[in-house]
Amino acid sequence: MKQSGRVDRLFTQVRALVGANPRVRKRHCRGVGLCDLVTLVEQSIPRDGADVFDTILSHVADFAARSDHPHGFVVWVCRLQEGWADLPETVPLSVLQAWKNGYLHHPTGATPLPSRRCEACRMALPDCDAEGSGECISPCPVCGSTRISNATTKKPGAFVMG
Repeated sequence: MKQSGRVDRLFTQVRALVGANPRVRKRHCRGVGLCDLVTLVEQSIPRDGADVFDTILSHVADFAARSDHPHGFVVWVCRLQEGWADLPETVPLSVLQAWKNGYLHHPTGATPLPSRRCEACRMALPDCDAEGSGECISPCPVCGSTRISNATTKKPGAFVMG
C-alpha cells in the first residue's frame, strides 16, 4: 500500500512537469504531401478564425511579392511537413491572431517566425503574442504547458529550453 501511494505521487509529479494534456488531439504530419497538409491545416482552423486565416493568406501573398523569404506561416507549414512540430486538431485563435498581428505590427516589416515550440504537445508557435508584439504566447494555447522552447541556430530544427 505504501509503495502504491509513492508511485501515484511520482506520476502526479511527472504529469505536472511534462504538462501534457492527454486530451489534446494532434496530428504528426511528417512526410504528408503538401496539398494534403494544406487541406489538414485548413480543416484545423476554427470557425471563428476563418476571417483571420483569410487575412493571413493575403499577408502571405503580400510578403511573397516584396520579399525573397517565405512568410513565417509558410515556414510553419513546412516545419509541420518536416516533422519537428505537430498540428493540433484545432489551431487556437490566439495563434492565428499572432500570425496576423505579428505581420501587421512587425517593426521592420517582416513576419513572425515559428521559432518557439511547446515541448508538451509539439505545437510550433510564432515569436510574438496575439497582439503581434512582445514575447511568444505562453502558456501554450493548445495544451496549457509552460514548457516553451526556443529554436537554436546551431542545429536547424533543434530546440532548447530557456
